[in-house]
Amino acid sequence: MEKPKEKLKKILMIAGVTGAVYAGCKYLLPLVIPFFAAYGTAVLLEPSARWIQKKLSIKTGGKTWKIPIEAIGGAELAAVLLALGAGIYFWRLQANPAGQTFSGYFASAYQAV
Repeated sequence: MEKPKEKLKKILMIAGVTGAVYAGCKYLLPLVIPFFAAYGTAVLLEPSARWIQKKLSIKTGGKTWKIPIEAIGGAELAAVLLALGAGIYFWRLQANPAGQTFSGYFASAYQAV
């Protein structure tokens, strides 16, 4: 049988850990999520950036010149975001072939009433 002091200590420890996890999730997680997303993006783009860096190396006079991997990764990220944005744009354009804007949606909804 546990002593009352040890039981109270255990309860306070569980409550403290629970409170710390809650505070971490509520206040720290929104600050950390962008860093997790950036890390994940970097991990996904690194193999292709290394491959491009290897293929674009220039050898002159026994010296090898390589494009910095950061520049290649930045260019890759820009290309991926451009392709993603263009895909979303054309998908929305296909879904709305008349080019009707939000004001057009509101006008047609107003006429229906």
